[in-house]
Amino acid sequence: MALSEIQQAEVNRRLGAFCDARVPPRAHEVRVGFRIESTEVVLFEERPAFQAPHEWREMAVAKFRYVGTQRLCQHRDLCWHA
Repeated sequence: MALSEIQQAEVNRRLGAFCDARVPPRAHEVRVGFRIESTEVVLFEERPAFQAPHEWREMAVAKFRYVGTQRLCQHRDLCWHA
């Protein structure tokens, strides 16, 4: 079941504030963002590509999944943690 509108608004509020505070406005070489995909939220970092600096490359930092009453988070080791 996908996240409700209330849950999506909460994710946008919290992770939006986190991403805004994470990178100073003067830093143009890195961006932090997130996207909501059904029951998952992916937190990612973007940097310019090495050989094509006008293209940005995305690297997943964490993935959060809503499963009823459980709270799970997938870290870089690709394992799910409570």
